[in-house]
Amino acid sequence: MCTVGSRVLMSERAHRLGLIVALITLVAVAPALARKTAKLTVGDPTNKGSVWIILLDENMLQLPGDYEVEISGDITPEAKAKAIYDALKNKLSMEYDGGIGLTFKNLDNQVAYIQLSDGGTGEVPDKWYVETTTQATVAFQNSRFDPFDAYRQPAVFTAGIVTDVGELTVRISSQELNFQTSGPIICQALFQRLAPRAPQYGAQIQYAGDRLEIYFDPNYTVTAGGVVFGTTSPSPGCSGAVQVPAGGGGNCSYIVKKSKALGGCQVCPPRGQIVSTLESCDDVADCRKKTKATIACPRGPGSCTVASKRHTCE
Repeated sequence: MCTVGSRVLMSERAHRLGLIVALITLVAVAPALARKTAKLTVGDPTNKGSVWIILLDENMLQLPGDYEVEISGDITPEAKAKAIYDALKNKLSMEYDGGIGLTFKNLDNQVAYIQLSDGGTGEVPDKWYVETTTQATVAFQNSRFDPFDAYRQPAVFTAGIVTDVGELTVRISSQELNFQTSGPIICQALFQRLAPRAPQYGAQIQYAGDRLEIYFDPNYTVTAGGVVFGTTSPSPGCSGAVQVPAGGGGNCSYIVKKSKALGGCQVCPPRGQIVSTLESCDDVADCRKKTKATIACPRGPGSCTVASKRHTCE
């Protein structure tokens, strides 16, 4: 799994021969939206693996929820977007545009950061869009990334920033690093290329070992602010996160219609019980009409599948 460790912080088809670059761009847009929303557009992966959507609190601790998606390999970006939607639509409030775009809606007010981690899928341009942000992180956390991509060409590592000024992206290949591909070495090389020009884009970059910390001047992220990150290496360890501004309104609650115990669970939410999910709202219409999810057993081992209907926004 690709993580940012204990401090867990639109796409065109790219050419593939050794210059394929897997990019993940996290972008913050316009502060006018009251509810927390994140939009993701995806590129095509070049390797079989998993991707994770990770929700983090203000202390950058992972919030409950299993949002892993298995990627079958070298598929189209449309197929990848559909795979993510199919895997997560009953766990998070989502919309799929039928192409390469996904929107995660009504994120819970506990969510302070949203992260995309790839488990060695070696994918080309992915981008996040959320509300106005002031900080983000890019991480390469592996003691040795595979220096070659799926086509046995030197792997490429990418980092960048996006603000109202535009996009500034830098790349480094494993060959340029003399095939020394530990996370800190990669981050140091990217930092040296990115940091000097970042102030022109309203950002400051800090080198922090196996990650880069980005701090934005909010005057430069009125309409867009975020980070670009990725690698063509099939090794896990690459991830990025962007701050999600505080949302408004309340949280969606649901009434349990039925539940089923799995794996030896003895107690599951009974019919009629009111439950809440990681969804924020301004009005009950913002909440899904129906939801079905698998949750940890309230007491003991196992889990419960719970089907519920919309109740209220409070």
